[in-house]
Amino acid sequence: DVQTGDVRWTHTEDGVIAAAPHLAGDVLFVGSLRKRVFALDAATGTVRWQTEIGGRVKTAPLVAGGYLVVMAEPRQVYLFGPPVSDAIVDASAVDSLAAR
Repeated sequence: DVQTGDVRWTHTEDGVIAAAPHLAGDVLFVGSLRKRVFALDAATGTVRWQTEIGGRVKTAPLVAGGYLVVMAEPRQVYLFGPPVSDAIVDASAVDSLAAR
């Protein structure tokens, strides 16, 4: 609790967590050196989901535009979220955004 300093909950991972977690709304996203990404309920610490990925996570996950972005070794980027719309994938739309 940021007001009292009391610990609300803890979560123990069986692998090293080398990067800061990312809080987005009521979910805390964490990556580990055991090649896992997981989402914890911010209020309770309960694991909402977890998944194995192909590389170790050494940087903080990022939530932007409704997507979770995770960078992992070696030179991998993972995107979690709803399906990408045609408007986002359309090259002309990307070009027009870049021109701004």
